[in-house]
Amino acid sequence: MIYAIAIGAFQGSFFGARVFLNARFQVTAETIGYFFMYIGSISVFARVLLLGAGRLLGEANLSRLGLVLLAGGRSRNALSQNLGMLALAVR
Repeated sequence: MIYAIAIGAFQGSFFGARVFLNARFQVTAETIGYFFMYIGSISVFARVLLLGAGRLLGEANLSRLGLVLLAGGRSRNALSQNLGMLALAVR
């Protein structure tokens, strides 16, 4: 249930990301696809590379770690001054 809530919150944050990216970096409807492609690629690679982490850390600990990393990344978005910093914040 915690995982479902966290993923739902993450998916819901994409609406806010659209508004934030437009206001801070002048990202338009024509260029926002690159941002989502970057996020999707990172998600696929992270899942493939960390597939065995659930067995190593345990599902509950891995879920907690994921929530902390998600919160940290989302809070760094607001501190991004350029696209390079934003790319590091969302990874």
